[in-house]
Amino acid sequence: GAFPSDPYSHTPMGGGARQPGLTGQVKEDFLSRMAESGLHVEGGRIRFRRGLAHLVVEGAAEDSTLRYLDAHGAPAEVPVPAGAAAITFCGVPVILRRADAPRATATLTSGEVRDAPDGVLDAATSASILARDGRVTRIDAWV
Repeated sequence: GAFPSDPYSHTPMGGGARQPGLTGQVKEDFLSRMAESGLHVEGGRIRFRRGLAHLVVEGAAEDSTLRYLDAHGAPAEVPVPAGAAAITFCGVPVILRRADAPRATATLTSGEVRDAPDGVLDAATSASILARDGRVTRIDAWV
């Protein structure tokens, strides 16, 4: 769908506010957080860039746990090491760490680890994540 630039996305022009702006605000917040994390989808491939991430990814002072719903909607958890931050994307936990150059790895249910030394996941891995098929269980990204 479209992302409105006006938080009152269903208000007719000149008609005054007809609904709370929460819908638009939630979309704006979502887009902002994705940009801050350094995660972008371009040409069907998931890419991690420094962007604002080097300013935002501060990480916790000690080890913690991210509790989330996986790609199938089941409760899951993943450890988050000290100094890292965590988000989920399409039901996949993404562990973010600060680094001088972007890099990423994707861990599959088979145990295979796919490395993306330039921070750009390959098309097949990206498609699997975007399809929420559950084959990718974790992404580690350095931004």
